[in-house]
Amino acid sequence: MLNSSDSLLEILSSSMYFGYFVYGEGGRIIYINRHFAEILGYDAKELIGKNFIDFILNPEEKIQSYISRRLNGEEFTREDAYYIFKTKKNSLIPISVSTYTVFYENKPAGLAIGIDKAQEKLYERLFLFTSQINQIIVRVSDEGTLLRKICDIFVDIVGYDAAVVGCVDDFNLFKQKYAKAKTKEHEDGIMSLIIGVNPDTPYGKGSVARAYASKKISLVSGASKDSASRALHDYYERFNINSVCSIPILKNDKVEYIFLLMDSMQNVSSENKIDEIIELANLCAEEISSVIKTAINSGEISSSYIWDRNYIPVRDTNPQKYKTRFSSFVKNRIQPIEDKYLRMNPNFRFFVLTDNNGYVAAHNGINDQPLTGDYKKDLYGNRSMRIFDDPVGLAAAKNTDRFIIQTYERDTGEVMSDIGVPVFIDGKHWGGIRVGAGEERMNLLEEIQLDVAYALEKIESQRNMLIRQEKLRIAAFYDALTGLPNRRALTDELEKTIARAMRQNWQTAVGMIDLDGFKPVNDTYGHEAGDTVLQIIGKRLRDSLRKTDFIARIGGDEFAVIIEDCKNIKSLIPIFNKIEESVRVPVALSESKTVTIGLSMGVHICHIDNDVTADTLLRYADDALYQSKEHKADRKYFWTVNRPFKLKKKSLVGATNKLTDPVPFSF
Repeated sequence: MLNSSDSLLEILSSSMYFGYFVYGEGGRIIYINRHFAEILGYDAKELIGKNFIDFILNPEEKIQSYISRRLNGEEFTREDAYYIFKTKKNSLIPISVSTYTVFYENKPAGLAIGIDKAQEKLYERLFLFTSQINQIIVRVSDEGTLLRKICDIFVDIVGYDAAVVGCVDDFNLFKQKYAKAKTKEHEDGIMSLIIGVNPDTPYGKGSVARAYASKKISLVSGASKDSASRALHDYYERFNINSVCSIPILKNDKVEYIFLLMDSMQNVSSENKIDEIIELANLCAEEISSVIKTAINSGEISSSYIWDRNYIPVRDTNPQKYKTRFSSFVKNRIQPIEDKYLRMNPNFRFFVLTDNNGYVAAHNGINDQPLTGDYKKDLYGNRSMRIFDDPVGLAAAKNTDRFIIQTYERDTGEVMSDIGVPVFIDGKHWGGIRVGAGEERMNLLEEIQLDVAYALEKIESQRNMLIRQEKLRIAAFYDALTGLPNRRALTDELEKTIARAMRQNWQTAVGMIDLDGFKPVNDTYGHEAGDTVLQIIGKRLRDSLRKTDFIARIGGDEFAVIIEDCKNIKSLIPIFNKIEESVRVPVALSESKTVTIGLSMGVHICHIDNDVTADTLLRYADDALYQSKEHKADRKYFWTVNRPFKLKKKSLVGATNKLTDPVPFSF
């Protein structure tokens, strides 16, 4: 799989719009998706290991050079290169190929995408974005940087006029985090926009609000004419914004971020020009209104039937269907009109009449087939007599403005541009005409949505992993009660200390501390009081030492200290004094109870010439502690120090060459 881009491979692998393959050494195919294999008439497995050049008729000589450059990690692109490919049956097929340098299994490789001429430009933006985000995922480890770079790509690479990312706060306002635009003036303008998601406010009815409510991409063509975005019309006109798109990024099925894209280009394709669709929808609305009024005047149907809003459930239907007193009339008289307009544009998916509650009495004939009892088949095959009261359906049904444009995902999974115009009967709003047009560009945006969500998920996963690792490290190397390093951490630190001492040729002191009078505290006041004493003493010990010194709790009431770069024994006295002063300060257990703790310490100081183990240093420090406690009654100070001497590797091996025990002494 492509490094750090699982989502990209999943998107491309299942695509039926274009084929692709990844090649490695010598141009041999190491991965190919099913669609490209089918274009050539092969099963994908048959092509693995084959040299893709062998399938090209009269390949150019530069191809080998391109392959070598890519496999050496050089990043460059070749787009719009047309080749004639040979199929398994020796027939010839022209394919437009774009090639890129990618990373496959952490190695440079080539990626070739084959598309036909009509779809070529449509997918150019997708790959430009995804190829960039692949690199971002590898290089970026925090959300803030990722979000900023994605906005940069949308503008600098993909070509949008402006892009802004933000989130919805507790006041239902869209809070911009970062904006990128082609001009500084536009960037400043975006950051100062008031955008919300509360439909009860003037600025809470636009693309961002729809995306937030539906958790789906919201794409608005003719933004400066969109009635729901009136609060932003002046802004759109100022910067010549014709279309906006809001891409919600979900986390745990909740909208975490929203990318708002602005473009001077229309979002619908040339076949779906908005003005033409609105004109057709209005003509249909006028014709249907005329037919209904004529039928009422002739007595074919009563006005009360047309205005009936009593929806009677039809038994044993799934999805649920309903009958009204005008259902049969709409099927017999209105459905033929709907179908006539549906056939006017091959990109239309539906052209239907809805009442003001979202009830569609008769869908187009193609979606009014006999029920089969199979939910999936009937969901698409028979959409008549259903109430579409989702946010998009209700918005279209209740719209009284000249038109409303929405983009959404149908319950069938299809992505639609939904253009609605109102229907009036005798001046009273009855419902509307809904026109569904296939929105190819939306598919690309959904793929981008997946890539961004994947990238954020990956970053969060890495962050959580680091947090878990840090928690494990703390649990393994730190004492849970005092927060000081534990015995394991002490051993590791001693190994580092030994290495530094050998490099710097300096003396090192290791001390073992035992608290005097701690056991009576536990016995008298309980373990909770004892824990309090240990926590306070532990903090005092840490604060009394220099930043270069090391303190650890190694068990019970025992602590260990490492002091590096000891010039001489006397240089340790100020440090020892601070340790003693910090420990002997009374510890308050309550407002009326205090305890005073004493201490004994054994210190081993030495000059290390060769490898010495941590255990050796601790053993001699522990011996010194034993001497200190043995002479507690007659010692001058609370510490006992072994005389300094050199520890050599040869002194630590062999039974006949034992280390001479140092003579402990006190000052």
